[in-house]
Amino acid sequence: MKIIDKIGQLFGTKVSSKTMKNAYNEAFFEYIGETGTGYDTNAKSYIDHGYNVNSIVYSIVNQQARKSAKVPFYIKKVDDEQKAKQFLVEIKKENIGQPQVKLNAKALEKKAFSKVETMDMPIEKPNIFQSWSEFISLYKTFLKLTGNVYIYMMAPENGVNAGAPMAFYLLPSHLIDIVLKPGANLLIDDSPIDYYRLIEGAVYQDFPAESVVHIKYSNPNFDINGSHLYGQSPLKSALKNIESANEALTQNIKTLKNSGAFGFIHGKQQPLNPDQAQELKDRLREMDNSPERLSNIAGVSAEVGFTRLTLTTDELQPFAYLSYDEKQLCNVLGWSDKLLNNDAGAKYSNIQESRKQVVTDDIMPDLGLLEQAFNDVILPKYTKYANTMLYFDVSTLPEMQLDMASLTSWLTRALKDGVINRNEYREALNYPILNEDEMYVYTVSGKLNPLERALEEEEKPPMPGVPGLPAPKGKPNAEKKNLRTNKAGFDPNQIKSIDAESFCDETLIDKSKQPGIVERMIKALDLDGEPGDITINAGFKEDQTRGPGGRWSKTGGWNKINTKTVLDYQNKEGGSTYGMDGINKAGAEGMGSVSVYTSPPESLVLEGKLTEQDLSDFLEANKALLKNSSKFGLGSWYSTKSNVTFLDVVTIIKLEDAIKLGVANNQQAIFDLENMVEISTGGTSIDEKKSQDMNKEKWGAYGKYLEATKPAERKITSRAELAQMAKNAQSKKK
Repeated sequence: MKIIDKIGQLFGTKVSSKTMKNAYNEAFFEYIGETGTGYDTNAKSYIDHGYNVNSIVYSIVNQQARKSAKVPFYIKKVDDEQKAKQFLVEIKKENIGQPQVKLNAKALEKKAFSKVETMDMPIEKPNIFQSWSEFISLYKTFLKLTGNVYIYMMAPENGVNAGAPMAFYLLPSHLIDIVLKPGANLLIDDSPIDYYRLIEGAVYQDFPAESVVHIKYSNPNFDINGSHLYGQSPLKSALKNIESANEALTQNIKTLKNSGAFGFIHGKQQPLNPDQAQELKDRLREMDNSPERLSNIAGVSAEVGFTRLTLTTDELQPFAYLSYDEKQLCNVLGWSDKLLNNDAGAKYSNIQESRKQVVTDDIMPDLGLLEQAFNDVILPKYTKYANTMLYFDVSTLPEMQLDMASLTSWLTRALKDGVINRNEYREALNYPILNEDEMYVYTVSGKLNPLERALEEEEKPPMPGVPGLPAPKGKPNAEKKNLRTNKAGFDPNQIKSIDAESFCDETLIDKSKQPGIVERMIKALDLDGEPGDITINAGFKEDQTRGPGGRWSKTGGWNKINTKTVLDYQNKEGGSTYGMDGINKAGAEGMGSVSVYTSPPESLVLEGKLTEQDLSDFLEANKALLKNSSKFGLGSWYSTKSNVTFLDVVTIIKLEDAIKLGVANNQQAIFDLENMVEISTGGTSIDEKKSQDMNKEKWGAYGKYLEATKPAERKITSRAELAQMAKNAQSKKK
């Protein structure tokens, strides 16, 4: 009973087979049935006379097979079928090595597939004789040689695993015949193929059509014998080139064996008689067989001549024909002759481009056919692999990668512009992603703010009022504006964590002059030698500018202190603390100042009031220290009672860390810049008597702090000594 009649019985009605006729099948299969098709009787020739004996064919196909086996494949659960299809299109693009295409493919991959790890093949090995790499290599070999691949799926007919293949075998495609069903012309959904027959000599084996997956190249040859059911071999059009190449080598071998061209030896003036001719022939054979040198010398009783019957190798030019045949075979097989040790145009750049081209033009399409067969036919046979997809990813092959310099340059620019985040940067370099929130944030260069915050910069409110301190420029409650900023520094409040020893190194504390400083700091701060307990200000001034090349401009270098501004403020208030960014730190929220230096040039006592020259010389004398970090600043205080000025390199850090540092350095006190008060840290360096004599002006507390943290007896440094210190610093720089 035909399928059409069964459909009619199922629905209780008679369906006319006339309306279900397959005109296409009827045209080509009406007169055949249970017979084999007769297409391509040269299928064996492609292997016997091509792959097995022709070095050009072997080299090309072998390279193709080995490269195909190296392409990694993955099986994943599909969450979004539409995105999965888009992903397959994306990874098959010719420019998949470009970072923007690769990143887009990664984004589609995340949306298309489940986050569950990649699944293994349903069975560990396709069969007991092969690994999956060998299977793919042989698949490619058969496809390029014959245009056909037949995968036999061996599966149990009964039981819980009925229909699920237990093994896969690649049938020898050059020995397969397709046998057709009787009456294959009737139904639009009925395949005309009954079974596949393997024939070798007088032995044959039949394989049911439903147990074989047939992968083939397109074939335009249609006839009533079903020729179009086979794929066309790429070598069909190049059989003459295979024959030409084989004959060229054969002819060359003959010429070499003959030690030259063929011809006749004859009498020059008169013919040789039979005895003379035979004697000459015997003598030549004897000479050819003897390895002795004297045997190559012979005499004849008559004058002889030689008439050549064949062309020499130079005249035939067989290697020119071989080169032509090689190019033609490369063309039909989709390969590049530059990859066959061809010296013509074999520059490194040309070879690299050729490797990319063959991957996109040959390797990817053929693996795509195998990919489709697995996704449409093979994987659905396994219950566990429902709604899964197998795909090959050529983007990881070395030839598909950009050189590292070009790749990192593009990625760095994209990262700075907020186009990608840090984990996407790592993915593009095939590094594992880091599951930290910061790695998924999109940032822009400069202050490394989140993108949305960088687009809307809010002007900061004015600094808490400090007597005598000019009000900040700009409106206190300025509206938010979308603008591009040329600010180049980090957020001035940006912090980083370091350990005690690193802190000493960064602040250039001379550990040799203060034995045990690191140990005391660890003990005081309960650091246990571990990083992370001291946080220091790591930012530059936020409006510090850069030049066109990205370097700090002349107006935005390490020292932005205006000596006249400092001097005016010092004379008015009696003391000052300025950062190297030029900002008056009086009233700085949450900040403290601590001095750990006790001797010149970092710590000085000058007679009388400061001058601009004093400030300039002090900054120059300490330039090597001050330019190393934005944490450093300039601290000064004038004692009206003693008529001396204290001038120090100070460390400006978060108040709680300033306290810790003061304790660790056995300092009596540190200075709270926000509240302008001294905070005792319990050290022993204070002179109680002198501290009671400090004036009570606004900066008196600061003066008390400065004087209290110095030795009781301080040598006054002369202006000449200070000038010499500055001069010495300049000499060292030179």
